[in-house]
Amino acid sequence: GGANPSASNHVGSTPLLVAAYGGHEACVQILLEAGATATIVDGQGRTALHACAHKGHANVARLLLSAMAGTNVHPQDNSGATPLLVSCYAGHAPLVELILSAGASTLPSSLEHMDARGCNALLAACAAKRADCVQLLLQHVDWSRRGCWQAATAWAVAHRADAEHKECVDLVAVAAAPILATGVKAALLGGYRSGIVAAAGDGGGGSTITIIGSSVSISSIS
Repeated sequence: GGANPSASNHVGSTPLLVAAYGGHEACVQILLEAGATATIVDGQGRTALHACAHKGHANVARLLLSAMAGTNVHPQDNSGATPLLVSCYAGHAPLVELILSAGASTLPSSLEHMDARGCNALLAACAAKRADCVQLLLQHVDWSRRGCWQAATAWAVAHRADAEHKECVDLVAVAAAPILATGVKAALLGGYRSGIVAAAGDGGGGSTITIIGSSVSISSIS
């Protein structure tokens, strides 16, 4: 009957995961045609889509997403990370765009989802300083769902003075301005924690977003 294309080794890795991680498009195509399961996971709960999202292999992702049609394109690994989160951490905008498009029916819950580090997709992209990924994600944010934007807005407040984060801070501030026009108090942003940032609002402090014409600034308030 031939070899099993979904056979795994001692750590749960399969030929499909290895091929996806390496960006070997032809091998991925052959394995899928031979019946390899696109959603199979390794010992850490990672799928082939996680693997190619980490490395930024867009063509491989297209093949996998096509094979995964009708299934969950936001599977979580053992740390709670989804392929969308992995692509945001790694800063691969083409992968972010592909996964957002393929998983449109799961929005906005997929943007609210946080991994074990306390990051959702938008916060991960901000922390990675990938303005291109941030722009893509902001186009899909449901501003009626606080879970989509609260963490990233807190991050923007906390990093408002950091030159290295200015581009992402400005993108988040401008996008959030309409809903936050009256200011952001500690009750909204305070106490947020993740493995990457400690947001504003500690010790009774808070922040405000001020809008003057098309200019947006973030400053501290007490």
